[in-house]
Amino acid sequence: MVSVKLPLTEQEKLALRHNKVKLKEVHECGAADLAEKLDVTKERAERLISSAYFQQIPGIGPSFARNLTDLGFTKLEQLKEYQGPELLNRLEKFYECQIDPCVEDTLWQITYYARTGDLDKQWYDFTSKRKTYRDKNGYPKDRPKRKG
Repeated sequence: MVSVKLPLTEQEKLALRHNKVKLKEVHECGAADLAEKLDVTKERAERLISSAYFQQIPGIGPSFARNLTDLGFTKLEQLKEYQGPELLNRLEKFYECQIDPCVEDTLWQITYYARTGDLDKQWYDFTSKRKTYRDKNGYPKDRPKRKG
């Protein structure tokens, strides 16, 4: 059973309860319908739906789902054309800081899954590929600095 966590305000939580929509059902909602039920913009509803959708994928939690929605992704199919390193570079630019290498491994995993449908590989199965790739290609010259 998937446990979905969404960054909801108290008002949004009350509206979900009032409209009898469970968190595990949010990914099945239409954006216009959810926006009306929650009294939020359609864009806000789309982000919530996308976050809930990505959390249906085994191994994807709320934080990583937020990373994907922050990059503008709403469906798994959109990730087929990307590779982990490319998405990490975009994510680091978006957040303006360096991101933990295990997140890049998870980006490798999710793009692999988008292309193949294979759920047998875990994020750590991509660590050696990431290291080999980074040893050969490095990081962009304009990579953000570490925070802290």
